[in-house]
Amino acid sequence: RTRDACATAQHLHRLIGSVAFLGADSLETRGARVIDAVTREGVARHACSLGVLLEDIHSYVRYLSSL
Repeated sequence: RTRDACATAQHLHRLIGSVAFLGADSLETRGARVIDAVTREGVARHACSLGVLLEDIHSYVRYLSSL
């Protein structure tokens, strides 16, 4: 919401670490790239990638919930 790149990268790092622990290797790889991009170029420039990644994380959590 605030478009704070540092805070976004920190929160995303924790979130990606959590799903990686649960076995989402592809999300971990993508998340690391988005974290790097956000850190370098800001949130606004990567808002679309962040949105897609967040939706994919939600889908993965829904999948885990169905097991």
